[in-house]
Amino acid sequence: QGAPETNFIGLEVPPVVAANEAGRRVELVTSRLGSIDRGSPLYYQGILAGEVLGYEMADDYRSVLVHVFVKEPFDRLLRSSTRFWHASGVEVALGADGLRVQTESLQSMLFGGIAFDTPDAQDGASEDTDGLVFTLFDDRRSIQDRAFTTKARFVLFFEDSVRGLAVGAPVEFKGIKVGSVVDVRLEH
Repeated sequence: QGAPETNFIGLEVPPVVAANEAGRRVELVTSRLGSIDRGSPLYYQGILAGEVLGYEMADDYRSVLVHVFVKEPFDRLLRSSTRFWHASGVEVALGADGLRVQTESLQSMLFGGIAFDTPDAQDGASEDTDGLVFTLFDDRRSIQDRAFTTKARFVLFFEDSVRGLAVGAPVEFKGIKVGSVVDVRLEH
């Protein structure tokens, strides 16, 4: 559409998203880029929902801004409570319930990727996300770790062995995780 043209200015890099594709652009901030690159996939519950448009250093030179495109109809899932995390690599955990292996896809394992989810409880979450910059978490578990709103530090002294106690170990109350160990050291 428009008037006929004979002179054009070429782009330095080809566009990742077609100009006529419906969806929404979102900006994420992270402390590390990892294996995320231009064209890396964006997943919602394992389904391809968009892709990374590019990235740049933030003004503070400590953070990275990642620009992503969320395709329609997945863009309707975006709320102020939406959480994004790195879906790169493979997560392997061995616990009381056995071995657990998790990855979004083979492509994200090899080339990096991002996943997102919006919690069901929309406690005041706004649908207007224009101008919001979302945090890109290292993994899904780190989102849960930051979910504690009230934090209190305690110092515990043990006279017996603390074998097996390590930084990051869960602190539980009646079987429910209420915190984690942040430091273990010898006092004399």
